Order: sequence, then structure tokens, then C-alpha cells
Amino acid sequence: MKGLKQQLAQAKVDTIRVKLLVSLARGSLQLGYADSLLMYSQQALAVAQKSNYTEGVSDAYWLMIWAYRQLGRYPEALQTAFHNLHLAEQTKDSLAVWIALRHMMFVFNDLQEYHTTLRYARRSRKLVPSLQSKDEKAVQRYALSGYMNFMSHAFEELNQLDSALCYKRRAYKMAHAIRDNQLVALTTDNLVRHFSKTAVDDSTVYYARLCIEYVKRTGFRLDLAANAQLALARVYRRRNQLDSALHYARSSLAISRRMKRLAAQVEATSLLHALYANQTPKDSAYTYFVLKTTLQDSLVNLEKIKQTESIKYQEALRQQQLGQERREAQQRYTRRITTYCLLGGFVLLLSIGFSLYRIRQIRHESQLKFSFTKRIHQTEMRVLRAQMNPHFFFNCLNSINRYIVKSDPKTASHYLTKFARLMRLTLDNSASESISLEKEIQTLQLYLDMESMRFDNAFAYAIEVAEEIQPDALTIPSMLLQPYIENAIWHGLLHKKNGGHVWLRFRQPTEDLLTVEIEDNGIGRQKAKELKSKETVSSKSYGMQISQDRLFLIQEVYGLQATVEVKDLQDGQGNGSGTKVLVQLPAQAS
Repeated sequence: MKGLKQQLAQAKVDTIRVKLLVSLARGSLQLGYADSLLMYSQQALAVAQKSNYTEGVSDAYWLMIWAYRQLGRYPEALQTAFHNLHLAEQTKDSLAVWIALRHMMFVFNDLQEYHTTLRYARRSRKLVPSLQSKDEKAVQRYALSGYMNFMSHAFEELNQLDSALCYKRRAYKMAHAIRDNQLVALTTDNLVRHFSKTAVDDSTVYYARLCIEYVKRTGFRLDLAANAQLALARVYRRRNQLDSALHYARSSLAISRRMKRLAAQVEATSLLHALYANQTPKDSAYTYFVLKTTLQDSLVNLEKIKQTESIKYQEALRQQQLGQERREAQQRYTRRITTYCLLGGFVLLLSIGFSLYRIRQIRHESQLKFSFTKRIHQTEMRVLRAQMNPHFFFNCLNSINRYIVKSDPKTASHYLTKFARLMRLTLDNSASESISLEKEIQTLQLYLDMESMRFDNAFAYAIEVAEEIQPDALTIPSMLLQPYIENAIWHGLLHKKNGGHVWLRFRQPTEDLLTVEIEDNGIGRQKAKELKSKETVSSKSYGMQISQDRLFLIQEVYGLQATVEVKDLQDGQGNGSGTKVLVQLPAQAS
């Protein structure tokens, strides 16, 4: 023990400290020092729990159970035994569970709850086939022997002596079969108790001497040797061999004193008092009588404490059962509520699912309707573009015809070349709903060049593109702006004598908006109406109407902002000084 304490003082690793504390507790158990046993086992439990050392926790628990039993603190012993069993069940180790059940049986034996002991013993018996270790058969036999010991003790306390003896003999044979000297000593002690109780002296002497021999060999459970020596003393008293009876009685008392076994001391002093009662002088008889009386008083007090602890245990058990019943009732209520919630949730999910299905169905129908409407509008836009192309070509061919009529073949050829390029661009552009702003500007520039040539450079034009605009990165509807430019030239500048000008401005005020201004300094719309130029108005109105229809369809099909606004410009005297067309289009990336 001293060496273990020195090692403990130097140990740094928690698992090693736990093992050393467990070893010290075992030593205290062998020597019968219950207080030291409790102290070391509690320290081992604290360190093992801190380091999550499960094996150490289990060892500390069963040592604490032994300590509480020896100190008569049975409710604490039982509570610790339950903790130990719960831990073993969590590990799912059948051997650990069996050992935990064994300690439960020890405690219920102490509490004289023998029927409960039998119940736990039968439960432990069912685990025996599943016990696994390096020597599986030996472990299983050891377990069976332990099971039989508990069964025999329970039957003995229930006064079923034949059943008790049967289990004691089977346990003894099993212990011999596995050659476990400690278990042989324990099973032999059980036989000594039985034969001493039934006054079978020869068998008592045989097994008592055998028990003492095995205790000497193993140093295990000195209390077993004390029991055997007391049984021999009683046999020798009945045989009237007083010297032998005194020898064994004194030896039994010495061991019981050292191990602080109060009940065993009372039995030994009672026997010694009886042995010395018929001898003279009477001093020894009186001494043992006084000692016996003192020990009996202490034992009575201890029994009262034990009874009080038993009552406390019964009350704690009753409260535990009531708590268990309340928990079970709460669990039943919770399960019922959970079932109702699940049913309600299921109905709710069905309702939500049906609603989602209907919403999806309605959306699908709306999408089909929208898709159908969109296809109709796209078809209408294609028809409008198809109408616009011949209208534009007709105007261009009209201009070429004018040069041919004027007998100016060079200009007609130059004009025709530009027209061919313009027609190629127009045909390419008309195949798509939208084109890049860069291509649109090229097309409009060719058109303005051709119109300027046609009117003998009677007007000038300017195309302004804001710095923030990248023409090749934006798209606009193809052939959309040309009718407005054509209208500005034919409607506004045709009747102006000189200084005609057309401005084409591209701006991007916001990231999503593109504005186009087509401004002329012609005679204005009011003056043009007064001149009633039918040909011009007819051509102009036809092209602009097509562009307005296209802008309307862009808004309908794509949901994009697309508007056109025409403003009349006036000079200081209120006379018409031109027209400004403002077209707003979505700024779409190419």
C-alpha cells in the first residue's frame, strides 16, 4: 500500500492515477478498511469521469458499492449500483452488465429483498452464454458459479434449504472446474454456513478447514476464514473439545475485530463467554460477557440505523416509482399529442400539397396562355417587318428612278451602289427581331447619305453617340428608327429652301434605358399639313404607324418600357421651327 501511495504521488497521467487509486481501494477492501475503501474509490471515480475513462468509472462504482455496504449506507449503495448498471448497459458489454447485476444482487441481499435478488440472478443467468473473454468457457463457468451462489443464498434466507444446498454444491463444483481459488473459497464458505446451520458436523469440519486453507493460499476475504473458524469452534464445543473450541473462537474474534465486523464479533464473544462460563476463575467469562453486551448494544444501534436506512430506501423507491409512473403518464400524453400533431400535420400537408398543385396548374395554364399570346404577337411583328421592307425599298427605288429620269447615270450608279449596300444590310437586319446599335447606325448613315444625295445635299445630318454608350454592346429592334428619319426629311425638310439639318442623338441616361432623339429644323407638322402633300404624308404615315405598332408589341410581349413622343419645335415668334421625336427603348445587352 505504501508503494502504491508513492506511485500515486508521482503519477501525472489520469488513467494511471485511476488504476493506482483502484488498486489502493482493492487493498483497503482486502484489509477490511471501509473508510479508506470509500475514500479511494470516490477519488478514482472523480478522476475517471473527468478523463472519460469508462473502465475506471466502472471499477470505482463497484468498489464504492462494497464500501457503502460495509458502512451500512444501503440507499447509497443501491443508487451507486443502479448507476453502475446503467453505465454497463450503455457500453453494451454483456460481461460488464453481468458484473453490474452481481453487485445489484449483493445490495438486495443486504436489504433482505431476496425475491428481488432472485429476479436479478435469473436475469444474469440469461447473459452467461453471451459472455466473452480470452478464456470464454472459464468466464462463463465463473458467471454460472456466481449465479448459483446468489440463488443458494436467497433460497437459504427464504428457508428453502434443499434448493439452497443444491445450488451451493453446483457452485462449488463449478469453482473447482475453473480452478479459481478465490471462488473455491467463497463457495466453500457457503457450504460451511449451510452445514453449520443444519448441524452436520463432519461436513462442517471438512469444508471449514478447506475454506481456511484456500483463504491462506489466496489472501482473499479474511472474513471467510473468520466464519470457518467460528463454525469449527461450535463443532468442537458440541464435541466437548474445549481447547480447540477456544482456539478457533479467539482466532475468529481477532480477524473480525481487525475487519470491524460487528455481528461476527458478537457471535464470537457470545461463544467465548459460553465456553468460559463453566470454568474457574470467572474473569474471562465476565470479560467476554461485558464485551458481548457492549458489542450487542452497538449492533442494535447499527440495526436501527440499518432499519432507518431501509425505510428511507423504501420511501425513495416509492418516490422513484411514483416519479416513473408520472414520467410514463407524461410520455403517454406526449405520444398522444404527438400523434394528433402528426395527423394534423399530415392533413395540413395534404392541403398545402393540393393548393400548390392548383397554383402550379393555374400558373401552367397562364404560361400556356401567355406563350400562345406571345407567339401571336411575334407573328404580328414578323408580318409588320415584312410589310416595312417593301415600303422602304419602294422609297429607295423611287429615288433611283428620279436620277435615271434626270439622265445622271454617274450619280445613279453611285446611288445604286449605296442602295445595294443598304439593301444587303436591311435584308440581313430584317431576319432578326433585334440588331446591334452599331449596325443600326451604319444602316441609318447609309440611308441619310442616299437621301442627302437625292435632294442634292439640300440638308445636312449629324449622328451623335454619347460616350457612355458602346454601340456594339447594345441591341435595338431592327428597322425601327428609319421611318422617323424618313418622316423628318420628307415631311420637315422637303419644303425648306435651305439650311436643312437632321440630328440623330443616342443617349443612355440609366443602365436600363436607351433614348434616341431625331430632330429636324424643318417647317413643322402644322405647316406640312397645310401644304397637303398627299404622297409624302401617305408614305410617312405608313412607315411611322408600323414603327408605333412594333413599339406597342415590344411592351406587350416582353413587358419592357418602349415609348415614342413627337414634339413640335417653335421659334421666338411661335412659328414652327422643326420636329423632335423622342424614342425610349430598353437598353438590352447584345
